[in-house]
Amino acid sequence: MDDDQEALDLAADWADISQGLRKDLGHQLHSQWIKPIQLGTFCKETGTLDLFLPTEFSANWVTDRFAPGAYLGSSGPPPASRSDARPA
Repeated sequence: MDDDQEALDLAADWADISQGLRKDLGHQLHSQWIKPIQLGTFCKETGTLDLFLPTEFSANWVTDRFAPGAYLGSSGPPPASRSDARPA
Protein backbone atom coordinates (compact mmCIF):
# COMPACT_ATOMS: atom_id res chain seq x y z
CA MET A 1 0.00 0.00 0.00
CA ASP A 2 1.41 3.42 -0.88
CA ASP A 3 1.88 6.29 1.57
CA ASP A 4 -0.99 8.35 0.14
CA GLN A 5 -3.48 5.51 0.61
CA GLU A 6 -2.21 4.82 4.13
CA ALA A 7 -2.66 8.50 5.01
CA LEU A 8 -6.21 8.43 3.65
CA ASP A 9 -6.99 5.24 5.59
CA LEU A 10 -5.54 6.74 8.78
CA ALA A 11 -7.58 9.92 8.32
CA ALA A 12 -10.76 7.87 7.80
CA ASP A 13 -10.03 5.78 10.89
CA TRP A 14 -9.42 8.93 12.93
CA ALA A 15 -12.71 10.43 11.69
CA ASP A 16 -14.53 7.30 12.91
CA ILE A 17 -12.78 7.41 16.29
CA SER A 18 -13.48 11.12 16.66
CA GLN A 19 -17.16 10.59 15.86
CA GLY A 20 -17.35 7.82 18.47
CA LEU A 21 -15.71 10.06 21.05
CA ARG A 22 -18.21 12.80 20.24
CA LYS A 23 -21.02 10.40 21.08
CA ASP A 24 -19.29 9.22 24.26
CA LEU A 25 -18.08 12.61 25.54
CA GLY A 26 -20.80 14.91 24.27
CA HIS A 27 -20.55 17.85 21.93
CA GLN A 28 -18.95 20.32 24.37
CA LEU A 29 -16.05 18.13 25.55
CA HIS A 30 -15.46 16.85 22.03
CA SER A 31 -15.36 20.38 20.59
CA GLN A 32 -13.01 21.61 23.30
CA TRP A 33 -10.54 18.71 23.53
CA ILE A 34 -10.85 16.25 20.62
CA LYS A 35 -11.78 18.34 17.60
CA PRO A 36 -8.58 20.48 17.80
CA ILE A 37 -6.38 17.37 17.53
CA GLN A 38 -4.29 17.29 14.38
CA LEU A 39 -3.43 13.81 13.20
CA GLY A 40 0.26 13.12 12.80
CA THR A 41 1.91 10.02 11.42
CA PHE A 42 1.68 6.40 12.43
CA CYS A 43 4.94 4.51 12.88
CA LYS A 44 4.50 0.81 12.13
CA GLU A 45 7.79 -0.09 13.82
CA THR A 46 6.89 1.42 17.19
CA GLY A 47 3.09 1.31 16.94
CA THR A 48 3.02 5.03 17.77
CA LEU A 49 0.47 7.51 16.46
CA ASP A 50 1.42 11.17 16.81
CA LEU A 51 -1.41 13.51 17.76
CA PHE A 52 -0.82 17.26 17.88
CA LEU A 53 -2.79 19.69 20.01
CA PRO A 54 -2.67 23.48 20.10
CA THR A 55 -1.20 23.82 23.61
CA GLU A 56 0.83 21.82 26.09
CA PHE A 57 -2.10 22.01 28.51
CA SER A 58 -4.49 20.40 26.03
CA ALA A 59 -1.89 17.77 25.10
CA ASN A 60 -1.50 16.90 28.78
CA TRP A 61 -5.29 16.78 29.28
CA VAL A 62 -5.77 14.36 26.38
CA THR A 63 -2.78 12.25 27.41
CA ASP A 64 -3.94 12.03 31.05
CA ARG A 65 -7.40 10.86 30.05
CA PHE A 66 -6.78 8.68 27.02
CA ALA A 67 -3.17 7.48 26.81
CA PRO A 68 -3.46 4.67 29.40
CA GLY A 69 -6.37 3.21 27.42
CA ALA A 70 -5.72 4.79 24.07
CA TYR A 71 -7.20 1.87 22.16
CA LEU A 72 -10.76 3.00 21.46
CA GLY A 73 -11.58 0.95 18.39
CA SER A 74 -13.35 -2.19 19.58
CA SER A 75 -14.41 -4.29 22.52
CA GLY A 76 -11.55 -6.72 21.96
CA PRO A 77 -8.14 -6.55 23.62
CA PRO A 78 -6.00 -3.57 22.67
CA PRO A 79 -3.10 -4.03 20.28
CA ALA A 80 0.44 -3.42 21.45
CA SER A 81 0.51 0.26 20.54
CA ARG A 82 0.46 3.70 22.06
CA SER A 83 -0.21 7.25 21.02
CA ASP A 84 1.75 10.41 21.68
CA ALA A 85 -0.17 13.63 22.17
CA ARG A 86 1.91 16.77 22.19
CA PRO A 87 1.59 20.46 21.47
CA ALA A 88 1.86 21.49 17.84
